[in-house]
Amino acid sequence: MGILWGDVATWVTGVATIALFLVALRQIKIEREARRAAEDERSSALRRYQAERVAGWIAGEGMDDLGPVLWVAVRNQSLQPIYHLVVHGIVLADDGMPVVGPSPESQARVAVVPPGVGYIAIHLDYVGMFKRPGIELAFQDAANHYWLRRTNGELVELKTSPVVRYDIPLPAGWGMLLDELPAEM
Repeated sequence: MGILWGDVATWVTGVATIALFLVALRQIKIEREARRAAEDERSSALRRYQAERVAGWIAGEGMDDLGPVLWVAVRNQSLQPIYHLVVHGIVLADDGMPVVGPSPESQARVAVVPPGVGYIAIHLDYVGMFKRPGIELAFQDAANHYWLRRTNGELVELKTSPVVRYDIPLPAGWGMLLDELPAEM
């Protein structure tokens, strides 16, 4: 006896069922990838939350016995402190590109930066045509992630601590932020 293959309607129904099943699997895969991407974005936003609320800028200039002084304002708008802050002065060209990168002479370090605004001095000699001062901040957030706020405001996650990044010998001398700028700037 031969094989009974059935009628055309049964075959069409079977092929359509398999096709719908494959389409459903593909749709599930697409939705799962979209959910994973959304979750990654939320996770990244949570990871960056505190770091995005930390900024610094040059608040004033002055002179002391060692030369030109830049007073840097550091604002931590998060609700938790940040740790191991390293403030670096960088000489920039007019186009914003570094002429002279961070050096130990133009560095200030703060062990703990509470929420709010504080001020610290760094020495940076940037005198010359078409040069201007800039600063970058490297720090550790409360979740033990390391960050760098570049002179243009860009926030970059670091793989190592600021102490390692700038090769700071331990024990490091840690300063403190002032609550306000000195009157004799």
